[in-house]
Amino acid sequence: MVGGETKSRDKEEILDQQHVRNIKFAIVFYFSVSIGIVFFNYHILTSTFKRPVFVSLFQQAVGVCILCLGSQLANRWPALDRCFPPVSFDAAMAWRLLPVSASFVATIALSNTCLKYVQVSTYQVARSMTIFFNITLSYLILNQRTSHQCLAACAVVVVGFLIGSLDTSTLTLTGIIAGFVSSFFQASNNVLVKRALPLLKHDERQLLFYSTTLAVPLLLPALLLAGEGDAFQLLPWDFRQSATWYVWGSLIVSGLLAMALNVSTYQVIKHTSPVTFNMVGKVKSCVQTVGGVVLLGEALHLRSLIGILLTFTGSWAYGAFKMQEAAASSRESGESSSAHTAKTPISPLPLPIVGSSGGGGPEANRRRHGDASVEELGALMDSQPSLLPVVQPVTVPDCAGGDIEAGGDSGASSPSTAASASFRMGEKEK
Repeated sequence: MVGGETKSRDKEEILDQQHVRNIKFAIVFYFSVSIGIVFFNYHILTSTFKRPVFVSLFQQAVGVCILCLGSQLANRWPALDRCFPPVSFDAAMAWRLLPVSASFVATIALSNTCLKYVQVSTYQVARSMTIFFNITLSYLILNQRTSHQCLAACAVVVVGFLIGSLDTSTLTLTGIIAGFVSSFFQASNNVLVKRALPLLKHDERQLLFYSTTLAVPLLLPALLLAGEGDAFQLLPWDFRQSATWYVWGSLIVSGLLAMALNVSTYQVIKHTSPVTFNMVGKVKSCVQTVGGVVLLGEALHLRSLIGILLTFTGSWAYGAFKMQEAAASSRESGESSSAHTAKTPISPLPLPIVGSSGGGGPEANRRRHGDASVEELGALMDSQPSLLPVVQPVTVPDCAGGDIEAGGDSGASSPSTAASASFRMGEKEK
């Protein structure tokens, strides 16, 4: 008996150690990819291939190829089915999901455009208005009210955005407008994702596939609207030249990094929580700003510095207040549940346990975990943008993911990562 208890404790210790290692790896992996992709995208958009919408299109095309390849491999190795959705396309469903993909496409295209025209160190200022639009759309569309302390934090962000915008040496007018409008579309995407998930029985993998696939044709007219119709002509095609391999290699690597960003996002949310992910994203923003100054030699003037400090402080406070509110709601729910249980008579017959092994499918997950408010989902998605709507969010597959500051930090988070985050956030609140 004693030996059995000892073995059980040893097994639990091993599992705990493995869980800690998974957390450390997930955070380091996410942090490294997240930082790297911002600087890599910035390099591409400012020197290698200065066509931000085309770069977004290329990255989405890489994502579709990876998803299709992964789906085929999953047919041979079923273990991969947790990571890649089956490739099936329903035209009627695609039409209903068109607004989700359209808002996502607008977000990533404008976010990449923003990154092209601002400094890496001030990118977070240009893209800081998503919280404001999250709160506004939550009230206008979903009739969700925001606490006074969160409104105060949002006001700090808005003031920081306005002050930072006055420094034209670090934030151009084009960059500010692109960042402002992309924030609106990202907030809109947050709302649309929550409405679209029930159509797919809360299967975030299917949302991933549809969003990524639809993004490619939707970006083609966006390419023309952005005046980048010459992008295909500007691409080098003489593969005897080293410069040609450099350009194509850079574009392919950017697509792979975007997918890696989605994978790392899933891993962090899976092994920790959306709140932890949000905080890690804020730290990443700080390192990103410092990296722009130290590595790229970017100069920060007083207005830019004040704008960065205010937007960062306001975003951090917003996330902290949301965490406090979620904890308070969880305690109230627990007390209410305990009181209800105490009053409920115990059945004399054993009741069947449905889904006792954690199963029950996406719909059961929704019932167990609930939904996060769009503001909480938006706060999560603000911490980092992703170029792929890839396994952009409880049941988080082992290998899929999406980033919350777009295009791998130059764009917007993927709808499916948001989905998973929504489940996990709801679980915390319950």
